[in-house]
Amino acid sequence: MASNTSTLQPEAPVEMAQMGIDTSNVVTVHGETHSDHSDIIKDIILGFADGLTVPFALTAGLSSYVPSL
Repeated sequence: MASNTSTLQPEAPVEMAQMGIDTSNVVTVHGETHSDHSDIIKDIILGFADGLTVPFALTAGLSSYVPSL
């Protein structure tokens, strides 16, 4: 019975090999699944944060305005 070792033991990060670290016995298991919609989610979060920042900054700026008499 052959097993698929590529999913159980992916290659060690390239940075470790570049630093001279022995990666022959490094086991990296990454069992999480990720969505393909990361760009859309990033845009939504950035837009939401920007949408909240601008009204608060404008309100703070206008509240400090005191017209000269």
